[in-house]
Amino acid sequence: MASAPNISRHNLEVAINQSLARKEFDAACLLIDRYVQKYEADLSYEQLCVIANTLCLNDRLQEAFDLCMRAIRMDANAAAAPEVLFWVYQNKNDPQALKVIDRLIESGPTKRRSDYLYWKAIYANNHSLPDLVLACVEQAGGPPDASFEKYQEVVYSTIMALCSLEQIEDAEKLAATVPEHLVYTTKYLPMAFAQIHQTRGDIEKVVKIYDNFLERHPNVVEARWNRALANLSAGYLEQGWKDHEVRWDWKGFPSTEKKLSAPKWDGEDLKGKHILLWAEQGLGDQIMFLSLALPLIRNTGARVSIEVDPKLVALVSAWYPEAAVSGLEKFDCVGLSEYASLDYHLPIGSLPKHYLPDIDHLRQRPVRFLRGDPALKASILHTANFEDPTLPLVGVCWRSSMLTTQRTGAYLSVEAVVKLATELKGMCNLMSLQYAMKESELAALANYPNVFVPEDDFFSNVTSHAKHIGVCDMVVTAGTLTSQIAGIFDRNTLIWGVGGWPFFGERQYPWYRNHAAIALEANHDKASLANQLVRWTRLSLDHNSRLQLD
Repeated sequence: MASAPNISRHNLEVAINQSLARKEFDAACLLIDRYVQKYEADLSYEQLCVIANTLCLNDRLQEAFDLCMRAIRMDANAAAAPEVLFWVYQNKNDPQALKVIDRLIESGPTKRRSDYLYWKAIYANNHSLPDLVLACVEQAGGPPDASFEKYQEVVYSTIMALCSLEQIEDAEKLAATVPEHLVYTTKYLPMAFAQIHQTRGDIEKVVKIYDNFLERHPNVVEARWNRALANLSAGYLEQGWKDHEVRWDWKGFPSTEKKLSAPKWDGEDLKGKHILLWAEQGLGDQIMFLSLALPLIRNTGARVSIEVDPKLVALVSAWYPEAAVSGLEKFDCVGLSEYASLDYHLPIGSLPKHYLPDIDHLRQRPVRFLRGDPALKASILHTANFEDPTLPLVGVCWRSSMLTTQRTGAYLSVEAVVKLATELKGMCNLMSLQYAMKESELAALANYPNVFVPEDDFFSNVTSHAKHIGVCDMVVTAGTLTSQIAGIFDRNTLIWGVGGWPFFGERQYPWYRNHAAIALEANHDKASLANQLVRWTRLSLDHNSRLQLD
C-alpha cells in the first residue's frame, strides 16, 4: 500500500477547517486522526476544543471527553472546553450535563447566557422536564432567532413541552413562526409539528408529515421509528410493523439487541428447527408481545425456547410449558456454544410483523389464558378477614413504580382506592395489586376493613403478583404490567386512558377481550376519573358481565 502523502501541518489544518465548514464531519475526523497522531504533544487549548467538538459530533464521545478534560487542565477559567463537555454529557445522556450548563449560566460569558439557557432547555426536554424547558426559554427572552445554531432543537423542545402541558394553542403559535424553508431540513421541526397533530388526535397528519420528511431524508432512523408508531396508532399495522423493525438502528431505543450466530426468523418453515424468542422492552410489553406466540408454541414440529426478564420466567413457564423458558441475561452471544443448536431467533417485538397484518388478526388470534388458584383465593379471604368474604374480590393498582412527569399525569393516587373502598362498601372487597408501595399508601389503606394489602413484595416477586391477579373477580388498574397479566388471566379489567400505538386507533384496548378503557380528556380532573372508576366498577358488579363502555 502506498504511504499517505506528507502534508504540511498548515495544509492539514486548512483541509480540516474546509471539511468542518462543509459539515463533512466524517472526513474531518479522518483528517483529525492524522493530525492528532502527528501533533498531539503540542495541541493548543483552542485546537483541543475544536477537535473535541468534532469528535463529539461524530459520536466519539470518550475521546471528546478526554480532550475536554485535557483542555480544562490547561485553562480552568475559559468557557470553550466546558461548552463542548456539556454536549459530550448531553449526547451520553449523562445528568452531569446539568451541572456543567448551570455552571456556564452562572459563571460563563454574559453575552452567551441566553445561548446556555437554550442549551439547558434542550437538556430539559431530553429528560422530560417540560416546565423547566419553558422556564429556560422565558429566561432567555423567548424563542431564539432562526439564525441561532440550535434553533430547530430549541423550537422542537419548546413545542414538545407545550404539548406535554396541554398548551396546544401556544405550540401552534410558535410553529406558525417557523420559516417554511427550514421545516424539512432536519428531523426536529417535523417531529415538533407531528407532536402538535398527535396531541390534537389527528394521526393521519402525523403520518403525512413523516412521509414527507422521509421522502427527503430516507435514512433518518428516528423519523422512521416515529412513523412506525404513528401508523400503528392510526391502525395501519402492516406499514407500522415494517417501520418498527428499524428500532435496533435507533440509538434511543430502550432495549439492547441480542446478537446471535443464527439468522433472524423471517417466516421460514420451522419443522425440525429450533427457534429462540428473546425479550425486549418492559415487562408489560413482553407479556403483550408473547400473547402472539401461541402459533409458534403449538407448532409440534418446532423446538421453541424463550428468554424473558428473569422476573417473568416462572410466569411464562406456566403459560407456555412446551417451551424452554429462561432469563435474558446475555446479549453478545455470537459463537457461544450454548446457542449452537439454534436455527433461528426472533426478538418478540417482531412477532407482530408475522402475525398482526391488521386489527382483525389481533381480535381473532388464539390466546392461551391462565387460571387462578382457588386455594390461594381461599387463603386470601381467610387472612383478610373481610366482613363478607362472599363479595366479589376487586384488585386495584393505581400507578407504575416508575414515576416520571409524563407518566404521573396518567396515574392516580391511593386516594382513588380510598374512594372505591368507601363508595363500594358492601358491593365488593378490594385487594391491593400495587407494587413498590410507599409507607404513606399503606397507612392510607390501613383503616379500611374491606381493603386487603398482601405482604408479598410484588415488585420483586412477579409470580406472586400474577397469582394474586389471577384470583380477582375484577381488576381496576392503570395501564401497567398489572393490566397485561390480568389480560392473560382473562380477568374482567377496567383501565383508564385511551391512545398510544397499542390501541391501534381503537376506542377500547384491543389486545384482550375483557379489557375496557375509560377515555381521558386533556387536563382531565383526577377526582372526576375516580368517580368514573366507581361508576363503572359498580355497573360491572351489578351486571356481573364484561364491561362495555362504547
